[in-house]
Amino acid sequence: MYQAEDLVIEGLFQDVDFDVTLVPPAVKPVVFLSGSLEEMGRQYGVRVKELIKRNVAMAVAEAKGFYDSHEKLIGKLREQVGYTIDKFPKILEMWEGIAEGAGVSFEQIALLNNKIPIIVGRNNCSGIAAWGACTENGDMLAASNVDTSPPVAYYGVVLIARPENYNSFITSIGLAGQICGGAVLNGKGVHCFMTGSQAGRPEDLLGGFDPISALGVIGLTCESLKEAERMIEKLKVFGSSNYILAHKEEGACAFEYTTAEETFRYSGDFGENDYLIIANHFVKEEMKAAHFKPPYPHPSLEFKDSYIRYRTEEKMLLDNFGKNDPELMMGIMSAQTYLEDGQMKERNSTGTLENSSLYEYSPNMSSDFYQSVDSTMAYPKKGVLYIRHGCKNSAVSFVPGSYSGYARFLLGESDDDTLIQAENDAREQMWLYTVNLKSNDLCTKMKLIKMKNAFWQGKNCVIKKNLEKDAMKIKEFSGKAMELFTEVQLMAKEN
Repeated sequence: MYQAEDLVIEGLFQDVDFDVTLVPPAVKPVVFLSGSLEEMGRQYGVRVKELIKRNVAMAVAEAKGFYDSHEKLIGKLREQVGYTIDKFPKILEMWEGIAEGAGVSFEQIALLNNKIPIIVGRNNCSGIAAWGACTENGDMLAASNVDTSPPVAYYGVVLIARPENYNSFITSIGLAGQICGGAVLNGKGVHCFMTGSQAGRPEDLLGGFDPISALGVIGLTCESLKEAERMIEKLKVFGSSNYILAHKEEGACAFEYTTAEETFRYSGDFGENDYLIIANHFVKEEMKAAHFKPPYPHPSLEFKDSYIRYRTEEKMLLDNFGKNDPELMMGIMSAQTYLEDGQMKERNSTGTLENSSLYEYSPNMSSDFYQSVDSTMAYPKKGVLYIRHGCKNSAVSFVPGSYSGYARFLLGESDDDTLIQAENDAREQMWLYTVNLKSNDLCTKMKLIKMKNAFWQGKNCVIKKNLEKDAMKIKEFSGKAMELFTEVQLMAKEN
Protein backbone atom coordinates (compact mmCIF):
# COMPACT_ATOMS: atom_id res chain seq x y z
CA MET A 1 0.00 0.00 0.00
CA TYR A 2 1.19 3.51 -0.83
CA GLN A 3 2.48 5.81 1.89
CA ALA A 4 2.17 9.58 1.72
CA GLU A 5 5.89 10.00 1.06
CA ASP A 6 5.66 7.68 -1.97
CA LEU A 7 3.72 10.28 -3.98
CA VAL A 8 5.86 12.09 -6.55
CA ILE A 9 5.43 15.06 -8.86
CA GLU A 10 6.11 12.89 -11.93
CA GLY A 11 3.18 10.64 -11.03
CA LEU A 12 0.83 13.57 -10.54
CA PHE A 13 1.76 15.09 -13.91
CA GLN A 14 1.92 11.80 -15.83
CA ASP A 15 0.51 12.30 -19.33
CA VAL A 16 -3.23 11.62 -19.60
CA ASP A 17 -4.45 11.09 -23.15
CA PHE A 18 -8.19 11.67 -23.12
CA ASP A 19 -10.73 12.15 -25.88
CA VAL A 20 -11.46 15.89 -26.24
CA THR A 21 -14.71 15.12 -28.09
CA LEU A 22 -16.10 13.33 -25.00
CA VAL A 23 -19.19 15.12 -23.66
CA PRO A 24 -21.16 14.48 -20.45
CA PRO A 25 -23.47 11.49 -20.86
CA ALA A 26 -27.21 12.23 -20.87
CA VAL A 27 -27.68 9.13 -18.69
CA LYS A 28 -24.93 8.31 -16.22
CA PRO A 29 -23.12 5.02 -16.80
CA VAL A 30 -24.15 2.45 -14.19
CA VAL A 31 -21.21 0.51 -12.76
CA PHE A 32 -21.74 -2.72 -10.82
CA LEU A 33 -18.90 -3.62 -8.44
CA SER A 34 -18.10 -6.56 -6.18
CA GLY A 35 -15.18 -8.22 -4.40
CA SER A 36 -12.37 -6.63 -2.42
CA LEU A 37 -11.96 -2.86 -2.43
CA GLU A 38 -8.99 -3.17 -4.78
CA GLU A 39 -10.92 -5.46 -7.13
CA MET A 40 -13.88 -3.07 -7.10
CA GLY A 41 -11.55 -0.19 -7.94
CA ARG A 42 -10.09 -2.10 -10.87
CA GLN A 43 -13.57 -2.96 -12.19
CA TYR A 44 -14.55 0.69 -11.86
CA GLY A 45 -11.45 1.93 -13.68
CA VAL A 46 -11.83 -0.49 -16.58
CA ARG A 47 -15.55 0.15 -17.02
CA VAL A 48 -15.41 3.95 -17.33
CA LYS A 49 -11.73 4.65 -18.03
CA GLU A 50 -12.40 7.39 -20.60
CA LEU A 51 -14.55 9.38 -18.17
CA ILE A 52 -11.94 8.92 -15.44
CA LYS A 53 -9.12 10.09 -17.71
CA ARG A 54 -11.05 13.23 -18.58
CA ASN A 55 -11.77 13.97 -14.92
CA VAL A 56 -8.16 13.33 -13.89
CA ALA A 57 -6.94 15.71 -16.59
CA MET A 58 -9.40 18.39 -15.42
CA ALA A 59 -8.41 17.98 -11.76
CA VAL A 60 -4.67 18.13 -12.49
CA ALA A 61 -5.07 21.20 -14.71
CA GLU A 62 -7.24 22.93 -12.10
CA ALA A 63 -4.87 22.10 -9.25
CA LYS A 64 -1.89 23.27 -11.31
CA GLY A 65 -3.51 26.69 -11.61
CA PHE A 66 -4.36 26.80 -7.90
CA TYR A 67 -0.78 26.40 -6.62
CA ASP A 68 2.25 28.49 -7.54
CA SER A 69 4.61 25.51 -7.54
CA HIS A 70 4.48 21.77 -8.15
CA GLU A 71 6.22 21.22 -4.83
CA LYS A 72 3.43 22.93 -2.90
CA LEU A 73 0.80 20.92 -4.74
CA ILE A 74 2.45 17.53 -4.16
CA GLY A 75 3.05 18.54 -0.54
CA LYS A 76 -0.65 19.24 -0.06
CA LEU A 77 -1.56 15.95 -1.74
CA ARG A 78 0.81 14.04 0.55
CA GLU A 79 -0.82 15.76 3.52
CA GLN A 80 -4.28 14.67 2.36
CA VAL A 81 -3.18 11.09 1.76
CA GLY A 82 -1.69 11.13 5.24
CA TYR A 83 -5.09 12.04 6.70
CA THR A 84 -6.66 9.18 4.74
CA ILE A 85 -4.08 6.66 5.97
CA ASP A 86 -4.60 7.84 9.53
CA LYS A 87 -8.40 7.59 9.50
CA PHE A 88 -9.38 4.90 6.96
CA PRO A 89 -6.41 3.49 5.03
CA LYS A 90 -8.43 0.76 3.25
CA ILE A 91 -9.68 3.42 0.81
CA LEU A 92 -6.21 3.51 -0.73
CA GLU A 93 -6.76 -0.05 -1.96
CA MET A 94 -9.72 1.15 -4.00
CA TRP A 95 -7.73 4.11 -5.32
CA GLU A 96 -4.95 1.73 -6.42
CA GLY A 97 -7.47 -0.43 -8.26
CA ILE A 98 -9.09 2.55 -10.00
CA ALA A 99 -5.70 3.85 -11.14
CA GLU A 100 -4.67 0.45 -12.50
CA GLY A 101 -7.99 -0.14 -14.26
CA ALA A 102 -8.15 3.31 -15.84
CA GLY A 103 -4.48 3.49 -16.77
CA VAL A 104 -3.70 6.61 -14.75
CA SER A 105 -1.39 7.18 -11.80
CA PHE A 106 -2.16 6.64 -8.14
CA GLU A 107 -1.31 10.31 -7.50
CA GLN A 108 -3.94 11.39 -10.01
CA ILE A 109 -6.69 9.29 -8.43
CA ALA A 110 -5.65 10.52 -4.98
CA LEU A 111 -6.00 14.10 -6.24
CA LEU A 112 -9.42 13.40 -7.77
CA ASN A 113 -10.61 11.96 -4.44
CA ASN A 114 -9.29 14.99 -2.51
CA LYS A 115 -10.48 17.68 -4.88
CA ILE A 116 -12.37 19.70 -2.25
CA PRO A 117 -9.46 20.02 0.21
CA ILE A 118 -6.90 20.71 -2.51
CA ILE A 119 -8.90 23.01 -4.80
CA VAL A 120 -10.93 25.03 -2.31
CA GLY A 121 -14.08 26.74 -3.58
CA ARG A 122 -17.65 27.45 -2.68
CA ASN A 123 -20.21 24.66 -3.05
CA ASN A 124 -23.89 25.38 -2.59
CA CYS A 125 -26.09 22.27 -2.14
CA SER A 126 -29.02 21.73 0.22
CA GLY A 127 -31.24 18.92 1.41
CA ILE A 128 -33.96 17.67 3.73
CA ALA A 129 -34.75 14.57 5.76
CA ALA A 130 -38.33 13.89 6.89
CA TRP A 131 -39.90 11.01 8.80
CA GLY A 132 -42.49 10.16 11.43
CA ALA A 133 -45.31 12.72 11.62
CA CYS A 134 -43.90 14.68 8.67
CA THR A 135 -44.28 11.94 6.04
CA GLU A 136 -47.30 10.15 4.66
CA ASN A 137 -46.63 6.80 6.29
CA GLY A 138 -43.93 7.72 8.81
CA ASP A 139 -41.06 6.29 6.72
CA MET A 140 -37.74 8.10 6.40
CA LEU A 141 -37.33 10.08 3.17
CA ALA A 142 -34.30 12.24 2.38
CA ALA A 143 -33.73 14.43 -0.68
CA SER A 144 -30.77 16.58 -1.66
CA ASN A 145 -29.24 18.58 -4.50
CA VAL A 146 -25.57 18.90 -5.38
CA ASP A 147 -25.10 22.45 -6.72
CA THR A 148 -21.90 23.62 -8.34
CA SER A 149 -20.51 25.53 -11.30
CA PRO A 150 -20.99 24.13 -14.83
CA PRO A 151 -17.49 22.78 -15.63
CA VAL A 152 -17.62 20.44 -12.63
CA ALA A 153 -19.45 17.20 -11.77
CA TYR A 154 -21.09 16.26 -15.07
CA TYR A 155 -18.85 13.38 -16.14
CA GLY A 156 -20.22 11.07 -13.48
CA VAL A 157 -21.45 7.55 -12.81
CA VAL A 158 -23.85 5.60 -10.61
CA LEU A 159 -22.03 2.99 -8.52
CA ILE A 160 -23.86 -0.08 -7.23
CA ALA A 161 -21.35 -1.89 -5.04
CA ARG A 162 -21.38 -5.17 -3.11
CA PRO A 163 -17.97 -5.32 -1.44
CA GLU A 164 -16.51 -8.17 0.57
CA ASN A 165 -16.64 -7.52 4.33
CA TYR A 166 -18.45 -4.18 4.00
CA ASN A 167 -21.97 -2.92 3.39
CA SER A 168 -23.45 -2.82 -0.09
CA PHE A 169 -24.21 0.70 -1.27
CA ILE A 170 -25.45 2.88 -4.12
CA THR A 171 -24.19 6.37 -4.86
CA SER A 172 -24.51 8.90 -7.67
CA ILE A 173 -21.10 10.42 -8.38
CA GLY A 174 -20.44 13.71 -10.15
CA LEU A 175 -16.89 12.89 -11.22
CA ALA A 176 -16.11 9.34 -12.35
CA GLY A 177 -13.05 8.12 -10.48
CA GLN A 178 -14.23 9.35 -7.10
CA ILE A 179 -15.37 6.66 -4.66
CA CYS A 180 -18.56 8.42 -3.56
CA GLY A 181 -20.91 11.20 -4.59
CA GLY A 182 -22.76 13.79 -2.55
CA ALA A 183 -25.18 11.17 -1.18
CA VAL A 184 -24.97 7.46 -0.41
CA LEU A 185 -27.48 4.79 0.63
CA ASN A 186 -26.31 1.45 2.02
CA GLY A 187 -27.89 -1.95 2.44
CA LYS A 188 -28.40 -1.44 6.18
CA GLY A 189 -30.72 1.51 5.66
CA VAL A 190 -28.17 4.23 6.44
CA HIS A 191 -28.34 7.26 4.16
CA CYS A 192 -26.23 10.40 4.34
CA PHE A 193 -25.49 13.49 2.32
CA MET A 194 -23.56 16.72 2.76
CA THR A 195 -23.39 20.39 1.83
CA GLY A 196 -20.58 22.89 1.97
CA SER A 197 -20.79 25.56 4.65
CA GLN A 198 -18.96 28.69 5.79
CA ALA A 199 -15.39 29.06 6.97
CA GLY A 200 -14.96 32.68 7.93
CA ARG A 201 -11.84 32.18 10.08
CA PRO A 202 -8.52 30.55 9.18
CA GLU A 203 -9.05 27.90 11.86
CA ASP A 204 -12.28 26.78 10.16
CA LEU A 205 -10.49 25.72 6.98
CA LEU A 206 -7.69 23.44 8.10
CA GLY A 207 -6.75 20.08 6.60
CA GLY A 208 -8.58 16.84 7.20
CA PHE A 209 -10.23 13.80 5.63
CA ASP A 210 -11.94 14.46 2.29
CA PRO A 211 -15.58 15.39 3.10
CA ILE A 212 -17.14 13.48 0.18
CA SER A 213 -15.02 10.38 0.78
CA ALA A 214 -16.33 10.48 4.37
CA LEU A 215 -19.78 9.67 3.00
CA GLY A 216 -18.31 6.61 1.29
CA VAL A 217 -16.73 5.41 4.54
CA ILE A 218 -20.05 5.79 6.37
CA GLY A 219 -21.78 3.85 3.60
CA LEU A 220 -19.21 1.06 3.75
CA THR A 221 -19.03 0.66 7.51
CA CYS A 222 -22.11 1.93 9.39
CA GLU A 223 -25.27 0.00 10.23
CA SER A 224 -27.00 2.44 12.58
CA LEU A 225 -27.43 6.16 13.14
CA LYS A 226 -25.18 6.04 16.22
CA GLU A 227 -22.42 4.34 14.25
CA ALA A 228 -22.70 7.02 11.55
CA GLU A 229 -22.46 9.75 14.20
CA ARG A 230 -19.35 8.19 15.71
CA MET A 231 -17.74 7.74 12.30
CA ILE A 232 -18.25 11.33 11.12
CA GLU A 233 -16.75 12.55 14.40
CA LYS A 234 -13.79 10.20 14.05
CA LEU A 235 -12.92 11.13 10.47
CA LYS A 236 -12.31 14.84 11.21
CA VAL A 237 -13.05 16.06 7.71
CA PHE A 238 -11.50 19.01 5.93
CA GLY A 239 -12.87 22.52 6.20
CA SER A 240 -16.51 23.37 6.76
CA SER A 241 -19.54 21.19 6.06
CA ASN A 242 -23.08 20.25 7.03
CA TYR A 243 -24.13 16.59 6.98
CA ILE A 244 -27.43 14.82 7.39
CA LEU A 245 -27.11 11.27 8.69
CA ALA A 246 -30.30 9.21 8.49
CA HIS A 247 -31.46 5.67 9.16
CA LYS A 248 -34.54 3.84 7.93
CA GLU A 249 -35.91 3.34 11.47
CA GLU A 250 -33.84 5.55 13.80
CA GLY A 251 -34.53 9.05 12.52
CA ALA A 252 -31.83 11.53 11.54
CA CYS A 253 -29.38 14.12 12.80
CA ALA A 254 -27.47 17.03 11.29
CA PHE A 255 -23.75 17.44 11.87
CA GLU A 256 -22.49 21.02 11.72
CA TYR A 257 -18.73 21.07 11.32
CA THR A 258 -15.61 23.14 10.83
CA THR A 259 -12.09 22.15 11.80
CA ALA A 260 -12.46 24.54 14.76
CA GLU A 261 -15.97 23.65 15.98
CA GLU A 262 -18.46 20.81 15.62
CA THR A 263 -21.88 19.89 16.97
CA PHE A 264 -24.86 17.68 16.26
CA ARG A 265 -28.32 19.11 15.66
CA TYR A 266 -31.52 17.10 16.15
CA SER A 267 -35.15 17.48 15.16
CA GLY A 268 -36.86 19.66 17.76
CA ASP A 269 -33.79 21.71 18.63
CA PHE A 270 -35.32 24.64 16.74
CA GLY A 271 -38.98 23.62 16.64
CA GLU A 272 -38.72 21.02 13.88
CA ASN A 273 -41.15 18.12 14.07
CA ASP A 274 -39.59 14.99 12.53
CA TYR A 275 -37.55 16.82 9.91
CA LEU A 276 -34.15 18.45 9.38
CA ILE A 277 -32.79 20.76 6.69
CA ILE A 278 -29.24 21.75 5.79
CA ALA A 279 -27.93 24.38 3.39
CA ASN A 280 -24.74 26.47 3.52
CA HIS A 281 -24.97 28.13 6.90
CA PHE A 282 -24.99 26.91 10.48
CA VAL A 283 -28.10 26.89 12.68
CA LYS A 284 -26.58 26.15 16.09
CA GLU A 285 -25.50 29.33 17.87
CA GLU A 286 -22.07 28.00 18.83
CA MET A 287 -21.25 27.42 15.16
CA LYS A 288 -22.12 30.90 13.88
CA ALA A 289 -18.70 32.29 14.75
CA ALA A 290 -17.56 30.50 11.58
CA HIS A 291 -19.88 32.57 9.35
CA PHE A 292 -18.35 35.23 7.13
CA LYS A 293 -18.80 38.77 8.48
CA PRO A 294 -19.26 42.06 6.62
CA PRO A 295 -17.63 43.62 4.77
CA TYR A 296 -17.71 40.42 2.73
CA PRO A 297 -14.59 39.59 0.68
CA HIS A 298 -16.98 38.69 -2.15
CA PRO A 299 -20.77 39.21 -2.48
CA SER A 300 -21.38 35.45 -2.64
CA LEU A 301 -19.88 35.05 0.85
CA GLU A 302 -22.91 36.74 2.39
CA PHE A 303 -24.67 33.41 1.69
CA LYS A 304 -28.04 35.15 1.43
CA ASP A 305 -29.17 32.38 -0.92
CA SER A 306 -28.52 29.70 1.71
CA TYR A 307 -31.02 31.16 4.17
CA ILE A 308 -33.63 31.62 1.43
CA ARG A 309 -33.26 28.04 0.16
CA TYR A 310 -33.49 26.73 3.74
CA ARG A 311 -36.73 28.65 4.41
CA THR A 312 -38.16 27.75 1.00
CA GLU A 313 -37.62 24.03 1.52
CA GLU A 314 -39.01 24.23 5.04
CA LYS A 315 -42.19 26.00 3.89
CA MET A 316 -42.81 23.49 1.11
CA LEU A 317 -42.20 20.61 3.52
CA LEU A 318 -44.58 22.03 6.13
CA ASP A 319 -47.24 22.84 3.52
CA ASN A 320 -47.52 19.06 3.06
CA PHE A 321 -46.89 18.06 6.68
CA GLY A 322 -48.13 14.53 7.25
CA LYS A 323 -48.49 13.99 3.49
CA ASN A 324 -44.89 14.08 2.26
CA ASP A 325 -44.13 11.14 -0.02
CA PRO A 326 -41.31 10.50 -2.52
CA GLU A 327 -42.94 12.54 -5.30
CA LEU A 328 -43.51 15.55 -3.03
CA MET A 329 -39.96 15.36 -1.69
CA MET A 330 -38.56 15.28 -5.23
CA GLY A 331 -40.88 18.16 -6.06
CA ILE A 332 -39.39 20.29 -3.29
CA MET A 333 -35.84 19.74 -4.54
CA SER A 334 -36.99 20.42 -8.13
CA ALA A 335 -38.64 23.74 -7.24
CA GLN A 336 -37.53 26.83 -9.13
CA THR A 337 -39.46 29.19 -6.89
CA TYR A 338 -38.32 30.71 -3.61
CA LEU A 339 -39.80 32.23 -0.46
CA GLU A 340 -39.17 35.92 0.16
CA ASP A 341 -41.18 38.40 2.24
CA GLY A 342 -43.73 35.69 2.95
CA GLN A 343 -44.44 35.10 -0.77
CA MET A 344 -43.35 32.40 -3.17
CA LYS A 345 -41.58 34.03 -6.11
CA GLU A 346 -40.25 32.86 -9.43
CA ARG A 347 -36.49 32.54 -9.64
CA ASN A 348 -34.52 34.99 -11.77
CA SER A 349 -34.70 33.80 -15.35
CA THR A 350 -31.35 35.33 -16.25
CA GLY A 351 -28.17 36.00 -14.37
CA THR A 352 -24.64 37.20 -14.70
CA LEU A 353 -21.53 36.63 -12.69
CA GLU A 354 -22.24 39.89 -10.87
CA ASN A 355 -25.75 39.13 -9.64
CA SER A 356 -28.22 36.27 -9.63
CA SER A 357 -25.81 33.60 -10.88
CA LEU A 358 -23.93 33.80 -7.61
CA TYR A 359 -26.94 33.41 -5.41
CA GLU A 360 -29.64 31.22 -6.81
CA TYR A 361 -32.50 31.36 -4.32
CA SER A 362 -34.57 28.38 -5.46
CA PRO A 363 -33.86 24.82 -4.25
CA ASN A 364 -33.08 23.71 -7.81
CA MET A 365 -30.51 25.91 -9.52
CA SER A 366 -30.38 26.54 -13.26
CA SER A 367 -28.42 29.73 -13.88
CA ASP A 368 -25.56 30.35 -16.26
CA PHE A 369 -23.03 29.83 -13.47
CA TYR A 370 -24.46 27.62 -10.70
CA GLN A 371 -26.65 24.64 -11.44
CA SER A 372 -28.02 21.62 -9.57
CA VAL A 373 -25.87 18.98 -11.21
CA ASP A 374 -27.06 15.92 -9.30
CA SER A 375 -30.22 15.26 -7.28
CA THR A 376 -31.14 12.25 -5.16
CA MET A 377 -34.11 11.14 -3.06
CA ALA A 378 -33.59 8.17 -0.75
CA TYR A 379 -36.21 5.79 0.63
CA PRO A 380 -33.98 3.78 2.98
CA LYS A 381 -36.67 1.36 4.17
CA LYS A 382 -37.19 0.19 0.59
CA GLY A 383 -33.51 0.38 -0.37
CA VAL A 384 -34.34 2.81 -3.19
CA LEU A 385 -32.41 5.83 -4.43
CA TYR A 386 -34.04 8.11 -7.00
CA ILE A 387 -31.45 9.95 -9.13
CA ARG A 388 -31.54 12.90 -11.52
CA HIS A 389 -28.50 13.92 -13.60
CA GLY A 390 -28.47 17.67 -14.27
CA CYS A 391 -30.93 20.35 -13.21
CA LYS A 392 -34.72 20.26 -13.42
CA ASN A 393 -34.76 22.66 -16.37
CA SER A 394 -33.27 20.31 -18.93
CA ALA A 395 -33.29 23.01 -21.63
CA VAL A 396 -30.69 25.09 -19.78
CA SER A 397 -28.82 22.16 -18.24
CA PHE A 398 -25.23 21.93 -19.38
CA VAL A 399 -25.69 18.16 -19.87
CA PRO A 400 -26.38 17.45 -23.57
CA GLY A 401 -29.66 15.59 -23.97
CA SER A 402 -30.37 15.49 -20.23
CA TYR A 403 -33.76 14.72 -18.73
CA SER A 404 -35.70 16.63 -16.09
CA GLY A 405 -36.98 13.69 -14.05
CA TYR A 406 -35.65 11.16 -11.57
CA ALA A 407 -35.02 7.47 -12.27
CA ARG A 408 -35.49 4.83 -9.59
CA PHE A 409 -32.64 2.53 -8.53
CA LEU A 410 -33.21 -0.41 -6.19
CA LEU A 411 -30.12 -1.58 -4.30
CA GLY A 412 -31.65 -4.98 -3.51
CA GLU A 413 -29.81 -8.08 -2.39
CA SER A 414 -28.19 -8.78 -5.76
CA ASP A 415 -27.44 -7.20 -9.13
CA ASP A 416 -30.30 -9.23 -10.58
CA ASP A 417 -32.71 -7.62 -8.08
CA THR A 418 -31.55 -4.21 -9.29
CA LEU A 419 -31.89 -5.14 -12.96
CA ILE A 420 -35.32 -6.75 -12.64
CA GLN A 421 -36.71 -3.70 -10.86
CA ALA A 422 -35.22 -1.37 -13.48
CA GLU A 423 -36.81 -3.38 -16.29
CA ASN A 424 -40.18 -3.40 -14.53
CA ASP A 425 -39.95 0.36 -13.91
CA ALA A 426 -39.08 0.98 -17.56
CA ARG A 427 -41.99 -1.14 -18.76
CA GLU A 428 -44.44 0.55 -16.39
CA GLN A 429 -43.34 4.09 -17.22
CA MET A 430 -43.42 3.39 -20.96
CA TRP A 431 -46.95 1.99 -20.68
CA LEU A 432 -48.16 4.94 -18.59
CA TYR A 433 -46.73 7.30 -21.19
CA THR A 434 -48.56 5.61 -24.05
CA VAL A 435 -51.96 5.36 -22.35
CA ASN A 436 -51.83 9.04 -21.38
CA LEU A 437 -50.85 10.35 -24.80
CA LYS A 438 -52.73 13.47 -25.84
CA SER A 439 -51.28 13.67 -29.34
CA ASN A 440 -49.65 11.37 -31.84
CA ASP A 441 -47.64 13.82 -33.93
CA LEU A 442 -44.32 13.03 -35.58
CA CYS A 443 -42.26 14.10 -32.53
CA THR A 444 -44.31 11.82 -30.28
CA LYS A 445 -43.94 8.90 -32.68
CA MET A 446 -40.18 9.40 -32.84
CA LYS A 447 -39.97 9.55 -29.06
CA LEU A 448 -41.97 6.32 -28.75
CA ILE A 449 -39.69 4.59 -31.25
CA LYS A 450 -36.60 5.75 -29.32
CA MET A 451 -38.14 4.62 -26.02
CA LYS A 452 -39.10 1.20 -27.31
CA ASN A 453 -35.74 0.74 -29.02
CA ALA A 454 -33.98 1.47 -25.73
CA PHE A 455 -36.22 -0.97 -23.88
CA TRP A 456 -35.45 -3.82 -26.29
CA GLN A 457 -31.77 -3.02 -26.37
CA GLY A 458 -31.84 -3.26 -22.58
CA LYS A 459 -33.53 -6.65 -22.81
CA ASN A 460 -30.86 -7.81 -25.26
CA CYS A 461 -28.11 -6.73 -22.85
CA VAL A 462 -29.78 -8.83 -20.14
CA ILE A 463 -29.77 -11.85 -22.48
CA LYS A 464 -26.07 -11.32 -23.24
CA LYS A 465 -25.37 -10.95 -19.53
CA ASN A 466 -27.12 -14.24 -18.79
CA LEU A 467 -25.06 -16.08 -21.40
CA GLU A 468 -21.71 -14.52 -20.53
CA LYS A 469 -19.10 -16.41 -18.49
CA ASP A 470 -16.56 -13.61 -17.97
CA ALA A 471 -17.28 -11.72 -14.72
CA MET A 472 -16.25 -8.33 -16.11
CA LYS A 473 -18.43 -8.80 -19.19
CA ILE A 474 -21.38 -9.73 -16.97
CA LYS A 475 -20.95 -6.47 -15.08
CA GLU A 476 -20.55 -4.53 -18.32
CA PHE A 477 -23.76 -5.90 -19.87
CA SER A 478 -25.61 -5.43 -16.56
CA GLY A 479 -24.51 -1.79 -16.47
CA LYS A 480 -25.52 -1.17 -20.09
CA ALA A 481 -28.94 -2.73 -19.48
CA MET A 482 -29.41 -0.47 -16.45
CA GLU A 483 -28.50 2.61 -18.49
CA LEU A 484 -31.03 1.73 -21.19
CA PHE A 485 -33.84 0.94 -18.75
CA THR A 486 -33.01 4.17 -16.92
CA GLU A 487 -33.29 6.15 -20.14
CA VAL A 488 -36.70 4.62 -20.83
CA GLN A 489 -37.89 5.76 -17.39
CA LEU A 490 -36.56 9.27 -17.98
CA MET A 491 -37.95 9.61 -21.51
CA ALA A 492 -41.38 8.48 -20.33
CA LYS A 493 -41.43 11.10 -17.58
CA GLU A 494 -40.25 13.96 -19.80
CA ASN A 495 -42.91 16.57 -20.60
